Amino acid sequence: MEQIAATPSSITLSHCEAVSATELRGALSVALVKAHESGLAWLRLLRLAFFPLSCGVQHTAHAIAPYAKRAATAFAQQPRDVLLLEAALVLAVACAIWLRRLLRRKRYCARLREWGAARFYRPVAERYARLAGAVRQRSRLVARLLPHGLYAVGCLAAARLLEAVRLAPMLRPVWPHAATLLLTPVPWVRTLLTLRSDGQEDRALQRSWLMFWVLWASAQLLSEALALLPFAARLLPAQALSLDSPSAAPVLFCAAAWLHLPHSGLPLLYSLVGPVLAARAQRLSDALPALPAGVSAQIGLEGWLLLAAALCLCTPYPLTAYTLLYWSVCHPALRSVEALEAQRHGAEAAADAAFATQVQLRYWLLHCAVSAVLQQLPWLLWLPFSTHGQLVLAVWLQLPYFRAATLIAIRLTPRLLEQPPKAEAEKKPHDD
Repeated sequence: MEQIAATPSSITLSHCEAVSATELRGALSVALVKAHESGLAWLRLLRLAFFPLSCGVQHTAHAIAPYAKRAATAFAQQPRDVLLLEAALVLAVACAIWLRRLLRRKRYCARLREWGAARFYRPVAERYARLAGAVRQRSRLVARLLPHGLYAVGCLAAARLLEAVRLAPMLRPVWPHAATLLLTPVPWVRTLLTLRSDGQEDRALQRSWLMFWVLWASAQLLSEALALLPFAARLLPAQALSLDSPSAAPVLFCAAAWLHLPHSGLPLLYSLVGPVLAARAQRLSDALPALPAGVSAQIGLEGWLLLAAALCLCTPYPLTAYTLLYWSVCHPALRSVEALEAQRHGAEAAADAAFATQVQLRYWLLHCAVSAVLQQLPWLLWLPFSTHGQLVLAVWLQLPYFRAATLIAIRLTPRLLEQPPKAEAEKKPHDD
């Protein structure tokens, strides 16, 4: 009985072992084949899915390769002294960033700032205040022009120093780019940051930056008007229409830096241009027909814009170019001057003028953005009716009904235009 009982169990165990080994070998081979096929299928799917992206990257690489090769060749062909100077500048910037982070982590920046203010800034400020007070007692005009004269003397001294150390030829190609950077991108960013809040100090900054954009629009209007003249290139010398000349670029850079300094240079320059534009705006408003009774100024402005734009759209390209220059640069500049002049009246008019100031600042931000896009993509100007499209866009951004400038600025820069966090004293106390 024991042999009979043991025989089936042994047969069953040997049979199970043989069957399991065969099935495992077959299943393993099938799994490997299927895994290989599935891997190939996934690779093919990923290749088909990312084929447009790979083509775009390939075309972009082929398009950038000549410029990168040219830039690398130009960089390698620089003199040894220039390469050493650039390497030293990069190393100095990296060390300055590392040192700043270290000082902020150790809380040494506030102490260093207080020490520098007590050691250098306050004594110099006190001496300058004494000098300005002594000069003001004799002549107010000379006292008002004193900081600007000191700045001009500093610029001349810096120019002489650069010539003495033989850095002027190396910095000559840098001046036009640096002046352009100070005239448009830097004011664009600083204006965008002033629109984050609506306090008294922020309103003063917004007023100052609107003065800057009025001056910028005046210079832009003059340059584009000269460019649109038929025989301007023959009547005027080439250096008069270009800012790349050796003498004009450094002067323009110093003037742009002068507008960014915290002194009365910007209001002083605006006091020369603003009254002229204000008189032009008053003449334009007197030339327009009077509004009927019960019609608000906003409705009248919208009607005037729509009617004038509709008439300008029916004109040929040469006339449309002049009307585009008026509606995109001149008319917003006049509206900006009106907003600045309205803040001198009562409190209610000042509140409305502050809102109009913010609207005009947003328009100038979008105008600069559109101009930068057209400058980087000049083929857009060759499209049919591109000038008419720019005119429609400029009028649409200025219509008060649509509030297009405000809405687009908020949509494009939501985080930068958010209100800054309030102080702890302004927060509501939590209930325990």
